[in-house]
Parts: sequence; structure tokens; C-alpha cells
Amino acid sequence: MSQTERINYIGRTCVERGGVSLREIAEEFGVTERTAGRDIEYMRNRMDAPIEFNRKNHRYELVKPWGDYTNIEERMIILSAYMNSLLDTIPLGSTMNSDLKNTISQGLSLKGRRVLENVEYRAQSIDLPDYSIFKQVTEAISRNCALRISYSNIKDEHSEDRIIEPLRLINYSSTWYIVAYDHKSKELRSFHLSRIQRIELEKKIDIRSIPANDMNAFLHNSFGIFLGKENQLCTIRFSGIAAKVVSTQIWHRDQKMVKNEDGTIDLTVPARNFDELINRVLSFRGDGKPLSPERFVLEYNEVVNKMYASLGK
Repeated sequence: MSQTERINYIGRTCVERGGVSLREIAEEFGVTERTAGRDIEYMRNRMDAPIEFNRKNHRYELVKPWGDYTNIEERMIILSAYMNSLLDTIPLGSTMNSDLKNTISQGLSLKGRRVLENVEYRAQSIDLPDYSIFKQVTEAISRNCALRISYSNIKDEHSEDRIIEPLRLINYSSTWYIVAYDHKSKELRSFHLSRIQRIELEKKIDIRSIPANDMNAFLHNSFGIFLGKENQLCTIRFSGIAAKVVSTQIWHRDQKMVKNEDGTIDLTVPARNFDELINRVLSFRGDGKPLSPERFVLEYNEVVNKMYASLGK
């Protein structure tokens, strides 16, 4: 049995039964009490577990709530189901798949493993990249060099011999993107991996250093994959079933949600581009309505009017 399994057992037992002794740990896993003691020390020193020995009860107990361990079994079941789904979609061979699934579920209790057998994670779609292109991107990142690509954007505008410096690989909504410094626009941009037609390493370009703060601002300040630092705060009002659905969702880490007296919900998120937000709002079939800014409202209405006009053709 691994240390991960023992640590999860210790934490779970402290939560469910109020505490655990070294003897109980040793007997449960067939290890020495000294090994169990080292697990306790690891939890205390490396995981900031508020676990102390209660001399009166002769056991180790959590002296205050341990945030990192709250609902750990449930979180690991979800993570295991997600990883198993990926392994089923991107097989690495039956033996490796089986070994990885066993490794993933090691931290679960016997009860948790039984539950996992009845949990499925179903992604709507999984974008499998062209592995030859993916390999060139990872090679450039590992060697800290640029790429020369042929690329078609979402408007089918084509560019040849475009020089980019790849910085991050992102899988967003099951689609692969590269975040890179683009020499054409002279700014950070995101590129859809499947729209790259040709790619090769470009070793003659001096790679520029992007400050960590600039990278974090680019990656995390905007809604969706249209990333960037120049954002507008977009507010959408949801009603009916949509309000109930959105009330439990996180669209962006900096979102603000206001629950109105009439049961509607106003959700505000930062966005650099309105396209993804418009598509998301349309998916609620009329139970979502943009409120601000004015340009967001106008673009949404233009899309709706265009859709309505197409119905009459």
C-alpha cells in the first residue's frame, strides 16, 4: 500500500471517527508504527495538516478543520473518473492504461473505488491533435525556440511563414491552443492548433522573455480562449431554468453574481472578445440576455436578428 493511501486513510478516519492511532494505521496497512508515525509527520510538515496527538485518547486528531482535506474522497472520485475517461479516449496500450488507472485510484478507500466503478465522465467532444504538429510545438517549448507556421484563422484568413514563440499549450473546451508571442502582431496571441497547416522549428530568432505578471494577466484575465489584458466587464441577466443552472457555475475566477428579488441572476465576467459569450448566452434559448456594455448588447442583437432572418429564407 502506498503512502498516498495511508495519508488519505489517516485524514478520512480523523474526520469520520474523530481520530486514529498509530496501531490502527499499522494494522490496516501491514506497516510498522514507526512508518505510520512518519506519515503523520509528513502530513504535518509537508501538507500543513493540523493534526496533533491527544494523550487522553491516545490517538492523533485534527485540532481544527483542514481545508485541503475537505471532501477529499469526493474530489478524488471526480478526478479519477475524469482521468479514466481520458485514458479510454487516448489509449496508451492495455497494460499501461490498466497500470495508470490503478495508480490514479490508489488514494481512494475501498468504498471510494466501488463508487468509482459506477461513475462515468462524459466529455461532449475531445480534440485529438495532429501529433506531428503537437510534437513540434512541445519541441520548441522544451528547447526555447520559435516556430514558423502557416495558419488560417477563424475567418479563414491565411498567413504564410508566420513566426511565433510558443509559451503555453492550453486545452480549452476540449480544443488545443498555443499561447505564443506573435511576431506579426507583436503581441501575445492564442492559436488554434488544428488550424496550423505547416510548422517547423525556427532557431535563428532570439526568444524574448515575457514577464510572469504579463503572462498571468493574459492567461487569466479574460473569459474564454480569446485571451488578453484589455477587457470589458460584460453583464448578462439569466431567468427561468437558466438562472438555476448558472447559479452553480463558475464562468471566470473573477466573476460577480447578483441574485435579484425576482429570481433572476446577473452574472458579470471580464471579456476581451464577445463571440464566445454570445454563443454561451444563445445556448440558454432566450433565458439569457446581455445587459452591458452597449457594444456587447448590439453584437448579440445582430447575431439574433441574423438567425431570425435566416429562418425566413
